[in-house]
Order: sequence, then C-alpha cells, then structure tokens
Amino acid sequence: MSSSKAARETRVREFIDITGASPQEAARFLKATSYRLDAALEAFSNDPTAMRAAEQQRLSGGEGGISIRNLDKLWDKYRDVEKPDEIHFEGTIRYCEDLGIAPEDIVMLAVAWLTKAPTMGHFSKKGWTDGWREARRDTIELQRAYIDRLRADLHKGDTFRQVYAFTFDYAKAEGQKSMQYEIAQELWKLLIPSDPAADFPTSHLDLWLEFLQTRGERPVSKDTWNLFLDFTRTIDLLFQEHDEEAAWPSVIDDFVDFARHSLACMAQPA
Repeated sequence: MSSSKAARETRVREFIDITGASPQEAARFLKATSYRLDAALEAFSNDPTAMRAAEQQRLSGGEGGISIRNLDKLWDKYRDVEKPDEIHFEGTIRYCEDLGIAPEDIVMLAVAWLTKAPTMGHFSKKGWTDGWREARRDTIELQRAYIDRLRADLHKGDTFRQVYAFTFDYAKAEGQKSMQYEIAQELWKLLIPSDPAADFPTSHLDLWLEFLQTRGERPVSKDTWNLFLDFTRTIDLLFQEHDEEAAWPSVIDDFVDFARHSLACMAQPA
C-alpha cells in the first residue's frame, strides 16, 4: 500500500496512542504490514516481547521522557487517603500551594479543564494523569512552569470559550441540572471581565447580576450560562442592537429591557 509521509506519521501516532509502544517499535510493525494499522496491531498483540516492552515504556518514561511513574508519585502526594483515585479539597489546596497559585485564581479553571476535573476542588486520577501526560509535564516544576502557558491560552477567544463552557458542569452541584446563583455570580465576576473576545463593561455585568437578583436569584441553567457568553460578545454598549427574534433565552431578552430602562434612568439629569 502506497502512503504519503503524512499518512505514515499519522499511522505511527495512532499505533503509539493505542499500544504505548515507542516510535521505533511502532514504525517497525507498521512497515512490516505496509502501514495497515489493523494488521500492525494484530501483529503487535501476538508478540509478547513487544507488548512487555510497551508496558515498560509506559511505566518508565516513554513518549519523549514523559514518565507515568513520575505522575503517579506526584499524584500520591495529593490523593485522598480513603479514595486514592481522587484528589479532594485538602489535596487540592496543597497542590495549588505547590503550583504557586491561589485556588481562586482564574487559571485554576484552566488547570481543571486541562485535567477534566469532575467537580470544584476535586480531580480524578485518570483525567489528571491524561491531561498532564498530553501536556508533557510530569513533575511539579514542569507543571508550575506550564501555568504561564495556560494563562496565556485564556487570552485566546476559542480557548476561553472552552474553559467557560467546561466551568458549568465543573461548578454545579453534583446531580443538579442548574448552577446555584451564588456560585454563578462569583464565576461571572471572575470570568466575564477576562474574556478576550468581549467588550462587556463591568458596569453592565453589575446590571446583569442586579437583574437576576430582582428575579429571586434563581438557579442558572446551562443554556443561560453558555448563551450569556455569546451575548456579552455581541451586544452593543447601549443594548440597542439586540435581536429579539433570535433564539436567546427569555431571561436575556428580559435583561435587555431592564438594562435599557436602567441606562435611560442614569442618563436623565438629576
């Protein structure tokens, strides 16, 4: 089977991801099977020596020196005693201290997103290990250095949106469909002013929170959470260009009326 260089490299990467083998071993099996991935995987599964070597590769630092053993040792420093596959609040506090960041720092949301953390203040071993393995950071020193990279990534509109969307499931109470207003309020105060793709003044955010308070501080749905970010990225400063025929949640349509009235009152002479 003829294959371009890019296609061959893709097959090698896929083989490594599935088996954990070294790039050299992956290339050897694929070359022997004319780069047919299924055939190469079958040959690998029938070779006990190669499988043992791949397992050793995973345990002792394969893929360019990223060591699962290092990650396991680091995980053990913070894991919960009774639930060793989880890090709980106490471990998270120690982890933040070692990373050199405050738990309430916005970049911790990016860390949680990177590691697929299930709920606030908690990490799962699989998500944490997979995230840092993909980032190629297997020591606390390397992870601490990576914080600046994550902070810079938050200045990219697409990455910010992904972190923002992730935050809803991360921050809502387990088993609930909505987020408590008090939590949403604090997260909006943290996130919205930092959005690189929005020009939504803090005074407008204050109006939004005031409006929600007049409605009884109801829990925030996922739809409202996600679409509010879109709203802040598209609305003009005077709320004049809001399209009421668009598919906005009714709470946002009602907020626009509230904001227009509030701005009109502010504009009146004393």
